[in-house]
Amino acid sequence: MTAALFANLTGATLDLSVIGVVFLVSLIYCIRYGRSSLVALVLAFYPAILLFETFPYIRKVTLVSDAGSGIVINNLIIFLVFLSASFIAVRRVIGHDYSQGYKRYFESIILSLAATILVVTVTYHVVPIGKLYNFSAAFDVFFAGTAAYFWSLLIPLILIFIQRKH
Repeated sequence: MTAALFANLTGATLDLSVIGVVFLVSLIYCIRYGRSSLVALVLAFYPAILLFETFPYIRKVTLVSDAGSGIVINNLIIFLVFLSASFIAVRRVIGHDYSQGYKRYFESIILSLAATILVVTVTYHVVPIGKLYNFSAAFDVFFAGTAAYFWSLLIPLILIFIQRKH
């Protein structure tokens, strides 16, 4: 019983560490390149997901390997290509930042949370990374399943809307 509890706590701690790193990278990116750049990145996820999920040649394009974790890495590379193209397109339409002071940091935190939710959602539903890293059952509750997929795609849009209203 104690070993199972320890394993669950260790898994949850590692999951929080992974999510924390994604959040910090998003926050640093937002502070360094500006809110509008992170908004463009978050919005670029949506067409990238659509393009990736409907890409008819996913099994024919082999960049790394066609076995085991190579497939996951291959799919991640293809997704990142779609994400990069979508980001470039969206970034051209998004304006620049004008917030300063504490408001800028608060908005950066909100946008970083939106980006973190999307990154984790992509690893659960679009490009499953189970062969590279498997989140614990505690996190599966929040991200696995159709309803969770819907909400984890909608919440970042709501966060952007809230952030852009102020």
